[in-house]
Amino acid sequence: MLVRLWVVAAISVGIAGACLPAAAMRFGTVDVGQSVIITANGDIEPNDTRAFAEAVKDIPPERSLLGLSIDSPGGNLLEAEKFAALIHDAHVPVAVVSGSMCASACFLLFTASPQKFATPDALIGVHSASASEGGDENLTTLGVTTAVARDAAGYGVPPEIVGRMVTTQPGQIAWLTGKELAQMGVSFLTATAPAPTYTPGPNVAVLPAPATMAPPAGVYAGATGLLISPPHSPLFDQGLADRRAWEQWFSSLVGDQKAGAEYWSGQRSLPKPGSCYRAASSGQDENAFASGCLAAKQRLAHSDQMRKNPDYKAGWNSF
Repeated sequence: MLVRLWVVAAISVGIAGACLPAAAMRFGTVDVGQSVIITANGDIEPNDTRAFAEAVKDIPPERSLLGLSIDSPGGNLLEAEKFAALIHDAHVPVAVVSGSMCASACFLLFTASPQKFATPDALIGVHSASASEGGDENLTTLGVTTAVARDAAGYGVPPEIVGRMVTTQPGQIAWLTGKELAQMGVSFLTATAPAPTYTPGPNVAVLPAPATMAPPAGVYAGATGLLISPPHSPLFDQGLADRRAWEQWFSSLVGDQKAGAEYWSGQRSLPKPGSCYRAASSGQDENAFASGCLAAKQRLAHSDQMRKNPDYKAGWNSF
């Protein structure tokens, strides 16, 4: 109910102004018990943010907003930024369900939500900005790409995925994998329909989509199309967050330093773990190896203590 009230209140502050033309997106509703899911299909165009807020306003008073289910190949970036800001500030759950996609500008709407859901057969893709005519890059679009990348980073998108957005040219689509989506905090729903077919424009060469976007082992799978939060305890969520932070740090390492960190991650659960100073193999830089090993030991000390709690351990292992 608080989500709904916040969105309705946004109308009064003039999200996109009054008396604007109808939105290109088609908004609908799906009843789920005493709640309502709003569906949004089509290109993102000016006035869509206001149209979404109006759709929320039209929900009967006895029902609550459960979330937004979106299917869009992208569209107007400026409108997407407005729409994304509303989703983020109002904490609207967003899902890309079976048979749907969310690509290009739509990615901002998806990633802005603090509660993100997807089925393993949905398509979620990114690329850099392009000019409206011809699909080419220029100085202006490069600046837009930088601004959008900062928006995405501000919503918590990992640097690796922001990098894919920036480096994927406008004439291509980089589809995100299940592991990448899990790193963004996406909860997976059960899929029951074929994956959508993306129809590119004349200047778009779509990169191959992953054969499956199946989530990594242990990631929650719930009822198809229902925005149901998994029954996680705060300690489970903390364990998962700490694991993501560890994986992000570990992926930034290179060479013998990374080898040292990997060594400690395998030793720390042993009754008598080895020494960081005497474990380097022949040909390895002993200083770099020990540096990575000691840094990993320090970073994992807290998690190793917390893993004694079953909920925290389950969250850590769910990555």
